[in-house]
Amino acid sequence: MFDFGTDWWEIIIRTVVVYGALIAGFRLTGKRQIGQMSPFDLVVILLIANAVQNAMVGPDNSLGGGLISAGALLVVNQVVVRYRDRLPGMQRLVEGHGPHRGWQAGNGPPSPREHRHGRPAAGVP
Repeated sequence: MFDFGTDWWEIIIRTVVVYGALIAGFRLTGKRQIGQMSPFDLVVILLIANAVQNAMVGPDNSLGGGLISAGALLVVNQVVVRYRDRLPGMQRLVEGHGPHRGWQAGNGPPSPREHRHGRPAAGVP
């Protein structure tokens, strides 16, 4: 069950490298939010997950190897999320550009129905 075909530290390194490569790949495609993805994008993500599984754990098909890889993914993702907003340039590196000037962080552009200050424009129902 925990007889690894690959050293545990190598599984962690492989997983972190694959994580970084996938972040770079998603940055190149310009997809930043689930709402920007089509059903075809979901299929591609599932195929990528299947394709990179062996790259992360190598010849190891043990339960322990899978758990180490999953744990490494969760830890790396938590580190990226935690420092994304704290380190200058990290959000731009990981997600692309930050919120447009004048937009409230994370809310995107105001709707056509809203005034510049977030209130409905006069005469708009």
